[in-house]
Amino acid sequence: IGGGKARASTGGDGAAGGHDGAEGLEVLRKEDVNTLKSLAKPPAVVEQLMDLVCLLLNEPTGWAHSRKVLANIGAFIQRLSALDRAAVSPEHLATVRAALAHPELAPAAVKRISGSASGLAAWLHHFAAVPVPAAPASPSADAAP
Repeated sequence: IGGGKARASTGGDGAAGGHDGAEGLEVLRKEDVNTLKSLAKPPAVVEQLMDLVCLLLNEPTGWAHSRKVLANIGAFIQRLSALDRAAVSPEHLATVRAALAHPELAPAAVKRISGSASGLAAWLHHFAAVPVPAAPASPSADAAP
């Protein structure tokens, strides 16, 4: 976890078994997770991403619960690492994939709104085996945490 290059996607429909959560986690930094959990009222995109993560983890959605999921950073990252794509319900995976098809949830678009959430967006795309859509054009703005 931390720096390093992202690994290649498993490709295909992502139906392969194994602990797929560990792949792609190098883009998720502990300090970013710490920043996210400290947000009292995060940008909508951060809430959306965490709702998708909670869905994959079979947890209730909503920011109040997301903060509980993020509370123990080490446990959160371990849960993502141990997450097996084959164990996620097809309905939940379909919901996540449909949401991630929207350009505003592409890592580059997320980074413009919350630099701390871009790694989470990248991990979600990798885990769900969703091609990253082109980010919508927007005026230049510094990325906020």
